[in-house]
Amino acid sequence: MTSHISNTPGAQPRADYQFSVEAERDPGALMRVLEVSAKRNYVPEQVYASALTVRSNRYAIDFRLTGITAHEAEVIAETVRAITTVCVVLKSQITTSRNQLAV
Repeated sequence: MTSHISNTPGAQPRADYQFSVEAERDPGALMRVLEVSAKRNYVPEQVYASALTVRSNRYAIDFRLTGITAHEAEVIAETVRAITTVCVVLKSQITTSRNQLAV
């Protein structure tokens, strides 16, 4: 669900972005990460979270947002990076024609 679509001339192009987060295995880590998109009125198209290994003290959290600008994607990534339990944040634009990650 995307609520910020604009057809205004000169508006920034919108795309899909995949965010990959590594965070400490804390009870609130997943909710804190997803709250960043919720505060901007975005609902992720996909969310995946799991422990990195069976005995790991870290989570891998992946989520995809659709129809956001490059600037919004960067703001979201920087906001997630500011969460104290987050260790790493990667952001990739998804190409719509082939549904592959753009590098």
